[in-house]
Amino acid sequence: GIIYHGSAQNFRAQLIATSDSVDLALLRVLVRGGVPVVRGLAETGRTGDPVAIAGFPLGLDSTLTGDWRRTGVAAAIGTGTIVGADPGLLTLDGYGAGGSSGSPLFDAAGLVAGVLFGGDPASGGRVVYAVPARHIGELLRKAGVR
Repeated sequence: GIIYHGSAQNFRAQLIATSDSVDLALLRVLVRGGVPVVRGLAETGRTGDPVAIAGFPLGLDSTLTGDWRRTGVAAAIGTGTIVGADPGLLTLDGYGAGGSSGSPLFDAAGLVAGVLFGGDPASGGRVVYAVPARHIGELLRKAGVR
C-alpha cells in the first residue's frame, strides 16, 4: 500500500506495469472519492520551456487536493526551465527537493511533461532530471490505459 507522510491511512495499490529502461512504475491506487485528474501528456519538452513541479518532497504536504480543475498548476511547489531536452532525459534548472522522485512535471499548458527521478547532488537541488512524457505514454499504452 501507499502511506503519505503524516497520515495513518494506507491506500491499497496494484502494480500495473514497469519500465526498467527509464525506471518507471505504473500503479493503480484503489481509493474512493475525488482524486486529481491529469489533462494529458505533453508531446515534447523543449529547451527553454517553463515547467512546474508538483509532489510531496520529503513527505511534505502538497496543496494538490480537492478539485484539480480549480487547483491547476498554480498549486505546484516548484518552478523551473528545461535546459536540456534529449529523447530519454529532460534536464531542468529548478528546485527539486530530496524525495521528489516520481513527482509530475507540468508544462505551461498544464500537461504532464515528465516525471522527476533525480538530480545533480553538487547543484544543491537546482539541477534535476525527468523522464520525458513520451515514455510515460508508452508505459500507459503497454498497460492498456488510455
